[in-house]
Amino acid sequence: MSDIPTNIDILIVDDVPDNLRLLSRMLQRRGYEIRTAKSGPEALEFFEEAMAELVLLDVNMPGMDGYDVCRRLKANDRLKEIPVIFLSALSEPSDKLRGFESGGVDYVTKPFHFHEVIARVETHLELYRQKQENRRLREQEREKFEQITHLKDQVLNTATHDLKNPLTSIKLSVTLLHKMLEDANEKVIHYLNKIEFDTSRMLRLINDLVDLATVDMSSEIELKTVDLDHFVRRAINEVSARLQQTGVQVEIEAPDPKLRAVFDGVQISHVIENLLANLIKFIPQNGVVVISYKREGKDLIIRGELADGYTEVTPESKELNHIKLGFALLTVIVEQHGGKIKRLYEDQAAFELHLPYRSPEQNDSQKKTIEKQPAAA
Repeated sequence: MSDIPTNIDILIVDDVPDNLRLLSRMLQRRGYEIRTAKSGPEALEFFEEAMAELVLLDVNMPGMDGYDVCRRLKANDRLKEIPVIFLSALSEPSDKLRGFESGGVDYVTKPFHFHEVIARVETHLELYRQKQENRRLREQEREKFEQITHLKDQVLNTATHDLKNPLTSIKLSVTLLHKMLEDANEKVIHYLNKIEFDTSRMLRLINDLVDLATVDMSSEIELKTVDLDHFVRRAINEVSARLQQTGVQVEIEAPDPKLRAVFDGVQISHVIENLLANLIKFIPQNGVVVISYKREGKDLIIRGELADGYTEVTPESKELNHIKLGFALLTVIVEQHGGKIKRLYEDQAAFELHLPYRSPEQNDSQKKTIEKQPAAA
């Protein structure tokens, strides 16, 4: 188990100094940080201010024996998950049973055999690490579920309120329009424009609801090698109709036009297309958008902004709220990939997307390693 981390603390509890020295030397050679205690009370006192990832605990000690120490550790919510391995010259099945009943995970008999002790220690450290990692992942999933639930509630509440007002406005505008068909064309155009504006707001809210409904934390990310130049050009092509309507041009900047990376092209393409469409929507007529991509350290960065570095956004507060909501929805998808997304400027549609950079060579190497693994018997 060479992948066991060695920068971890192990507490050895034994009332015999020679045993403490022997075990300490054995484990320190493996790179572990060793803490010692000469009695049960001293071990419990240690845990009042410090922590260890594993305990090697002698059974026969004066005063408080190892079984009692273990029971007290297991009764403490903060300490109960720490693996305890008993050390004892007692080798009867009944002695070992008492050790397991008090909460121990293993039982090593004296005299010690170096390789046996190391093997048992590393096995239980690995199991402990896996348990902690599983708990961390469950907590992460729980927090993500709560985040998505809160976001969905926020979207639904916003939609309920914001859809009602535009519908009311549309109804009133249509009523007034009927009365003014014979009036000046200016008024007719004004109300037609208002209908179009409010309808557009409704459609954007509905699209946000549809996008949110497609976010599934349980869906599996499909990692594939992606040619960044082709990927970005395809995303631009998906919004070509809006580009033609607004006269906006898109320029691509890339220090390495041949850059390739590994990520889920389908999901991230959905993110880029939405960000780009949102950016185009809030820039001046006939403006120029710059889309750039590069590798920077461990990150792949894709960026979109107006050519002069300033994105002109309508001051209409509801439009700005829509931008924030759209970014929030897409952020959930990006975070599934271990990345992050942010606006370059407050209340503006320019964006910067960070994804963990993973090279095709790394991906191929990992696949080969997995393929070489023998099938379970």
